[in-house]
Amino acid sequence: MKQFIRTGVLALFLTAVSAWASEIAFVPEKAMVQKSKNHQVTVKDGVLSAANTVPGIYTNLHFNLAGMAYQPDLQLSFDYRVEIPQGGKVRYVGVAFDFKNAGATFNMIPVSAEWKTARLDMSSLKFHKKTPAKPGEAMKQLHIYSRMYNEAPGTTLLQVRNLRFVKASPATEFSASKGFIRDQRNVKGTEKDGVFTVENTVPLNSVPMTFRLNGVTYDPAYRLNFEYRSKVISGGKERYIGINFGHRTGGTTFSSVSVSENWVKASIPLAGLKFHKAGILKKGEPLDRVVIYSRLEDKAPAIVRLEVKNVRFEKDPFYNAKDNARLSYSALPLISWQKNDAAKSYTVTCSQNGKTVYTAESVTPYFVPAKPMQPGIYNFTVKCNPTGKLAVSEDVEIPALHHTWRMPEYDFAAFAAQPRPRMKKLAQYWNPDTAALIKSM
Repeated sequence: MKQFIRTGVLALFLTAVSAWASEIAFVPEKAMVQKSKNHQVTVKDGVLSAANTVPGIYTNLHFNLAGMAYQPDLQLSFDYRVEIPQGGKVRYVGVAFDFKNAGATFNMIPVSAEWKTARLDMSSLKFHKKTPAKPGEAMKQLHIYSRMYNEAPGTTLLQVRNLRFVKASPATEFSASKGFIRDQRNVKGTEKDGVFTVENTVPLNSVPMTFRLNGVTYDPAYRLNFEYRSKVISGGKERYIGINFGHRTGGTTFSSVSVSENWVKASIPLAGLKFHKAGILKKGEPLDRVVIYSRLEDKAPAIVRLEVKNVRFEKDPFYNAKDNARLSYSALPLISWQKNDAAKSYTVTCSQNGKTVYTAESVTPYFVPAKPMQPGIYNFTVKCNPTGKLAVSEDVEIPALHHTWRMPEYDFAAFAAQPRPRMKKLAQYWNPDTAALIKSM
């Protein structure tokens, strides 16, 4: 096919959606374009096919997204399969977006000769520039392609159907079977009769079982429930079974349960989960993945078989909104965070029920409100200046019975000036204009 399949302006009517899983208007047949003379692109019975006419390492399907704006709450969903009529071996299937300002993204999905469903949250796109696109930013193109090994080029048939953008699903619609990643480096995974199994092929200190949480959003009123058992086949000794949730910022959480060779139940509340980089998430923020893994002794790697079943998100019957908040009997709560050496100052935003109460600036890695606060639950979010990087996000409850005593103020400059070794660490937290004094200690 030598002629381009022209697109015109892509008609994306991003109208109000009444249901979580509603579909966004998108016509892939009209959006598809042919960019390479060595590719033949066809459409038949709703199946979009691309085949390279000469051996190569890429087989591409390109779609024009002119007129579409980035929405992090959307999900790209499609079915795909890859055939290799002649030579070579496919490494992976890639999905890439081109943005007007944020540049390009890159995500991988497994190779499959049979029809397989892929779901990719727009909020989990990996940007080459490491700066995510902003909501509303213009999108240019979508690329779905097969990537072969450099030393083994060949001809490939890539087929895609049911390509669409949908609203991300709520936590209750999670499918462990669809999210399960079977094969990882040195780890082989299988699924049979609802039981997910991973076993490492070489001795390791950590044996992971990973589930993509396509469409799952954070809701503190839910729990992750599952059953598990593990067994050391050869080698060292297990320490615990860990559970890590991943967020699009790259941050993770940590929870753990005891090791057991017999089937036991685990229940991990989402309320209060703290991400290393993102702090405590707000309700509705998308989650990227959950990893259930066997952790062994550092100096005693082993071969381990980890089995998990009945993985699901369910309502937490014990959830209370106040459980997610730190109780402060002082109406002048102290908010502290880890010092960021690159930050010149910090912006503190106090909000309640999603509405901003006030903002303030701080040059130190801690903050105390200027005036006593009224009883209630507040969120304090702190960002570094000028990078905008999140320093901490914390919910604080001021109970009806509280006090308004102000913490005594100390002369940190005097502490820094005095040769008292035990005061040096404390003095380093004081950093308005005496960096040279602190560095000289």
